[in-house]
Amino acid sequence: MAKGRDRPRHQEKRKPKDKAPKIQPASAYEQPMTVEVVKKKRKPRSEPGPEA
Repeated sequence: MAKGRDRPRHQEKRKPKDKAPKIQPASAYEQPMTVEVVKKKRKPRSEPGPEA
């Protein structure tokens, strides 16, 4: 298989898509109002019951 032949010859090259707007650097970023992150505690793996 020849390298660089991922498209048929008659098909034109793909146009580059519009790039997303640049994100501001973190230093210029204003922090939003404090958001509390609540992580749900995972239940410890319970032992198999009598029916298992």
